[in-house]
Amino acid sequence: MSAGVLLRGLRVLSDFEKELQMPHINKTLSEEIETVFLATTTEYSFLSSSNFKEIAQFGGSISHLVPGNVARDIYRYYRESQS
Repeated sequence: MSAGVLLRGLRVLSDFEKELQMPHINKTLSEEIETVFLATTTEYSFLSSSNFKEIAQFGGSISHLVPGNVARDIYRYYRESQS
């Protein structure tokens, strides 16, 4: 299995500065790989994985921030790590 296009999400300008390195490295591995950057809506620009992982770790609700299956897996991870 191989990928021809990689999608990368951007929240803020500083994300682009960090993410721009990846397509350059990927081109050294394969000229056929293209990277497409997608900007988030303002509504979600403040989110990061560390935000909702910390909320979940302390028992807060993240169901409005991530898809249901993701929320279940994160909650399960923290329940199992506390056992």
